[in-house]
Amino acid sequence: MIGELRLRNRSDRTIESYVGAVYRLAKHYKQSPDLLDLEQIRGFLTHLAVDRGLSPSTVNVAFNAIVFLYREVLGRRLDLSGIQRPRTRKKLPKAYAQGDTLRLLEAARGGPPAARVFLLAVYSGGLRLAEACALRWAHLEFERGMLRVDNGKGGKDRYLPLSPVLARELLPRRGPAAPSDPVFPSSHRDRSRPISDATGRRHYNLAVEAAGIGRLGGIHCLRHSYATHQIERGVDINTLSKLMGHSSVKTTMLYLHVAKARPLQAGTPLEDLYPEPGDKGGNP
Repeated sequence: MIGELRLRNRSDRTIESYVGAVYRLAKHYKQSPDLLDLEQIRGFLTHLAVDRGLSPSTVNVAFNAIVFLYREVLGRRLDLSGIQRPRTRKKLPKAYAQGDTLRLLEAARGGPPAARVFLLAVYSGGLRLAEACALRWAHLEFERGMLRVDNGKGGKDRYLPLSPVLARELLPRRGPAAPSDPVFPSSHRDRSRPISDATGRRHYNLAVEAAGIGRLGGIHCLRHSYATHQIERGVDINTLSKLMGHSSVKTTMLYLHVAKARPLQAGTPLEDLYPEPGDKGGNP
């Protein structure tokens, strides 16, 4: 299964999620997955959704993993049409206000040495956690002022502006590093390996706690904050969609509901009924 996933250039995170789901399926029934029937698969998905109370998106990942296993690996046309996929609720992204974002980034100064620069990179480019951890010095084109993301979600590459603020923080850290070396190496002996996702999350969690701001969610909130603040700065939705690496602009449009500029401009009809002194129209 891992081989088939790699042949299709699926990301390491997708491979980990798919294999983990199939492992849990086998463990649940204590049988090899190729021996299971449709009702057992239905029962497993129901177990995830009802007994364990997992989110619809997590259950859908398990569904996709099982479909891939049977159709692409085992070559079995298992009819899963009778199994209802969980319906996912469209949630609005959660973004920090600019002031809270600044407090979070500054609070990271008191954490591990690389923490603040790492969080600056995540926020300045709206990077996903895995993309930030995987940054290599070859991805930073200081003279052009560009940052390249290789093999992002969906196997897509993209270019982003390299913030001068981030560049000033990064250059003193480079030293004799080779282009292939990670920008944020592991603290272990093998510094050719980048930091883990867990370390990146720890940098964020410590900074949120030190900043004393209300926690909105995980480190992905910095990516949401980037997108929201870009809209508030006037960046158009199509440009932002490319910067975010979204496959559809519809995904990016969710941030229109979060950015404060448009809702504030819209106002409410109550102002028409109670206009400020000197305004025309409405009844006092």
